[in-house]
Amino acid sequence: MSSSVASRVGLLGPWGGSDDAAVDIIFIHGLTGNREKTWTGKYGIFWPKDLLSKDIPDARIWSWGYDANIPDRPIIFVVHSLGGIVCENALVLATINAEQHIKQIATCTRGIIFLGTPLQGSGKTRWVDIGHRLAKLIGQEKNKDVVNVLKENSPRLKDLADSFANIIRDRAKTESHIDVVFFYEEFGTVVGHIVTKDSATVGGYEAQEIPADHVDMTKFVSVADAGYVRIRGVLKRWVEALEKTGKIPPNSGINVTQNIQKMMGGIVAGVTYGATTITSNYDTNKMDGNS
Repeated sequence: MSSSVASRVGLLGPWGGSDDAAVDIIFIHGLTGNREKTWTGKYGIFWPKDLLSKDIPDARIWSWGYDANIPDRPIIFVVHSLGGIVCENALVLATINAEQHIKQIATCTRGIIFLGTPLQGSGKTRWVDIGHRLAKLIGQEKNKDVVNVLKENSPRLKDLADSFANIIRDRAKTESHIDVVFFYEEFGTVVGHIVTKDSATVGGYEAQEIPADHVDMTKFVSVADAGYVRIRGVLKRWVEALEKTGKIPPNSGINVTQNIQKMMGGIVAGVTYGATTITSNYDTNKMDGNS
């Protein structure tokens, strides 16, 4: 945390009452606020301290600060396997969410690299087949949870894929387009290919292979590893493009990691225990705040 941020976060005070005061009164500012400036009026009167502490001497007065800047620092996700479904769901939910700090996650998302994510469960590849292979791979073929989640939620997963595709298309028409690249596994595991090329890629978008199986496609030991070189190349290309267009502010403040962490936690729980949070029927009107 930078010194400038540290100087405005945490509790400031107390003012007024002693340690055995009857009550603590804590002020909390809003978005883009500040623990002092929010409560300071004309002539520099910081009224919780300068006024209230004198009028309510039996109370201790505090002001709590947190970083409330709404940065526009771009976010790039790199996601593997079912983590890509979690990411898709997060983006859909964030897009239609009315809360600014959640919607901000979608607004700031500018790139997603998918690594072996089962994006299409129709046609030759069914979601349940992917579930069976995943279960076998992790030695849980007798555990029906993975298979059942994918089987029972196949329609929702299809709707989620459609909703995600709609968002990508809508954003492509704006300055805040989302770049996507799909990487697929070149080799099979002991139980075969977990996610086939057909399932891991989407027509019309860039796709590259990684010379590894589903597990090892995320594991690199050298800057010379082919998979690393390819992923690094995509990331460098995106970052350089964002820098050239001025989409990365030099001092954009704290990023939205905390918001993402909270949101992802809930979504992962939903996907793991029945995919109850998967949202379908993405409505572009909601994205524009018209409903």
